Amino acid sequence: MQNGTCETGLFQQKVQVFVPEANNIKISLTLKLSKDLELLFGLFLLLQIALIISLIVATKMAEEEKRQQELKFLQLSRKMFHDIRSPLASLNTVAEGMRFTETIEEHIFKGSISRINDIANSLLSTTKKQIVQLPSFQMFPPLINEIITEKKNEYAKKNLTLIFESTTEAKAFYEPIELRRILSNLINNSVEASNNEISIQIKAKILDQNLILDIIDNGTGIPQKILARLGQEEISTKTKGNGLGIKEAADSMHEWNGKLEILNTSSKGTTIRLTFKAKDEAKQYYLIDDDELVRMTWETRARKNGIVLQTFSSHLGFMEKKNDILKDSVIYIDSELGSVKGEDVAYSLNQEGFLNISMTSGHPPEKFKEFNFLRSVISKTPPF
Repeated sequence: MQNGTCETGLFQQKVQVFVPEANNIKISLTLKLSKDLELLFGLFLLLQIALIISLIVATKMAEEEKRQQELKFLQLSRKMFHDIRSPLASLNTVAEGMRFTETIEEHIFKGSISRINDIANSLLSTTKKQIVQLPSFQMFPPLINEIITEKKNEYAKKNLTLIFESTTEAKAFYEPIELRRILSNLINNSVEASNNEISIQIKAKILDQNLILDIIDNGTGIPQKILARLGQEEISTKTKGNGLGIKEAADSMHEWNGKLEILNTSSKGTTIRLTFKAKDEAKQYYLIDDDELVRMTWETRARKNGIVLQTFSSHLGFMEKKNDILKDSVIYIDSELGSVKGEDVAYSLNQEGFLNISMTSGHPPEKFKEFNFLRSVISKTPPF
């Protein structure tokens, strides 16, 4: 007896056996699984394949997440060293004498320490995914004067002229710690791009309802080969720089609904313009709505668009402060305020002299056509 050919499949096995002693009789044996076992075995294979794919995908996702976390940590470390350079230089300069014979020296010393603490708190909060400060409408002069004092001291051994001029008292929409960082980096760039006599002017003015801040220097300018890439990727014109300044400044200005522009640059100097949203003192915005989610949505949208909005969960809260609210303020009232109708509240406020009142409702405007004192009827979507 001798074996013949053997055919093997996924769910069956076939064996052929020859018997020479019996006139080469060929015997074929086939072992085959039942339909039920075939189905179970097929499902088992599919589950195994799915498990393997899931493990591969999960591993790749874990590796990518780890890589992203490492990149974020690296960026955070670079940013920390980049930001802390200026106040440390200021401290080192003052520390050379360490004799607070004048009030200004003590002010510089304490101001620099305060700024380092601000940066540390900001970084710490970032790692905890918390917000240290939100952008809001604030005045410029105190912050800029603080930066100028710091920089004059930091570059005391250089021939530096640093001047701030303003033709407006308007407020601008920004976040103080981040703006300090932006101005500090831009001034550092101007100093490092200059030769002997360094002249930097910071000018503030109102243009087209925006607050404009121009930083003008007499440096050597930005090379044309990298000018087009500034603000879009991490590059630098400095030998030891890392390019974080311009990129992050542009990103922050965009978040504040403003922008960063390089107006001109040449061998005679560079002008960088920061455009901020200016505050319209004539308009204040108010929302009366008993839905917390609606109030949060409006507050978030208003903050992103530089709108000063105050919200109330009931008409009673608004009534308590109505004497301090300007009559031409923009007021939005929810039609359904629990047991109180928004239309009745609107009518009462209109009788007291509030003329810019709108109704927020899911109902069509036609429902409120009899209330001709309403400025408009809108949905619950924020109008700004």
